[in-house]
Amino acid sequence: MKIVTTHECPPVPARNFDWRAGIEGREEDGADCFGETEAEAVIAFTQEHLTEEAVAGLVWLLKRELDFVLADVSSEHERRWTKHSIERAIRTVEGIV
Repeated sequence: MKIVTTHECPPVPARNFDWRAGIEGREEDGADCFGETEAEAVIAFTQEHLTEEAVAGLVWLLKRELDFVLADVSSEHERRWTKHSIERAIRTVEGIV
């Protein structure tokens, strides 16, 4: 399953429907979720459609990615920034379920 996003900007004053997230190839099945930002749309979709096991798998993957990325980063500033960014993503994903 691949989650795809689109930036639609409908002609309404509210901005909370600008981004759409759904499953690739199934855009017309009505299971899409929306958000003011791309990240909010993906989080809304994930909250509605992913199982607890899938979220746990995503957290595991992010933690593994953190180890690989930190091994390749040379400057201390970049290491701190990268670690902070990925750990923030992990906290966001953990908060989904």
